[in-house]
Amino acid sequence: MNFSEINQLPAALQPVVVYQHLSNGQVLFHRSEEARLIYVVKVGQIRLLHYTTSGQSISHYSVHTGEICAEVALFWKTTRVARSQKNQLKS
Repeated sequence: MNFSEINQLPAALQPVVVYQHLSNGQVLFHRSEEARLIYVVKVGQIRLLHYTTSGQSISHYSVHTGEICAEVALFWKTTRVARSQKNQLKS
């Protein structure tokens, strides 16, 4: 399902949509932040990743236009990281 347009979201979520524009490489959230939002990519893609203690980037998966991410983290006491690869996300 493509969630890139607000009318594609469940009606209960539509009033609480917040748009956030990210530059290429900009961090959307950090590992230490508490999960409070679900993110939908409006245009482009983001990559969910973490860094090892030596600084190596470990990519978990990419999220593309119309897809959601970080929804599972809302149900876990966890931390996470995502970095924009393109522009325009809505959360």
